[in-house]
Amino acid sequence: MAPRLRLVEIPGTSARSVFLMRRRSLLAVFLLTPLIALFASCVRGFVESDVQDRGPRVAAQTLADRLDLEGSTDPISRVETLSNDHNLVVFCPGMASLRINDDVFDLPGPIIASSRGTLLPAAAEGLIRSRLRTPPPPEPKKQTPTRRPKQPSRNDWLRQRAPALPPNWNVAANRRWTSIVIHHSATERGGARLFDKMHREQNGWKYGLGYHFVIGNGTDTGDGRIEVGSRWTRQNEGIHGAHAGTDQYNQHGIGICLVGNFEEDRPTPTQMAALLKLVRRLSDRYKISPSAIYEHHEVRPEHTDCPGRFFPYRKFLTAVRRPR
Repeated sequence: MAPRLRLVEIPGTSARSVFLMRRRSLLAVFLLTPLIALFASCVRGFVESDVQDRGPRVAAQTLADRLDLEGSTDPISRVETLSNDHNLVVFCPGMASLRINDDVFDLPGPIIASSRGTLLPAAAEGLIRSRLRTPPPPEPKKQTPTRRPKQPSRNDWLRQRAPALPPNWNVAANRRWTSIVIHHSATERGGARLFDKMHREQNGWKYGLGYHFVIGNGTDTGDGRIEVGSRWTRQNEGIHGAHAGTDQYNQHGIGICLVGNFEEDRPTPTQMAALLKLVRRLSDRYKISPSAIYEHHEVRPEHTDCPGRFFPYRKFLTAVRRPR
């Protein structure tokens, strides 16, 4: 026989007061229950052992790099976003859906938080990629002379939007990268193809282009366009750089060349914006400290003044160290 609940009358308390107290308690439970359920649904994703695995997953940071989006996390709600000027992707560990711009889409499994960061079902990449908005095409530009104006403002590049990184910049390296070395080409024009030909024919280098990356100035290639050399993409075949003049920095230093002669002129703002974006991504990816970002003449002082007196090295390092 089920026990019967017995109400105990509190001295000095009227029946109406008891009734009001019960009603308030029920109202509080009614209001708090949805909030508790929402909070629990987000927290559930933080315990990996409680989440049933439903196939391969991809890290949120990997998605940001592949889709050229910037990631951020709200420290209180743990809601995460991937965004650029035209798109916004929102998700939270514990949920099995995400929002892409104005629409919500279900995922084949839950989003989880782990020691490797937030993990989404692998299918999320294709879903997000197919729903991203593309910017409108730029208006046709008038033909401009190949020689850019002299002495652009040194601060323009701090406000300049950098071009997108090429997809093959991110290599799963089997060697330890410890530094970044910045060069100029000491020529008014050029690009990876021209320098590759010069390094093969004039220097006799079997693998051609000695730099890992080349950033154009609007002459042979687009202003700020980042080209990836074969020594970078084939690094895991034991092919080293040939840019620094020393074994240490050729084998463990990433060589980046900006097209231009910075003994006579400054880099373009777009070149500097592209360099800043590339160096930040490389530093984050391969754990390279800003103190290990050098001008070429610092690693070979008796042989070169590269990258030239007009390269804004100190201002560049300040920008690299600035919190993002």
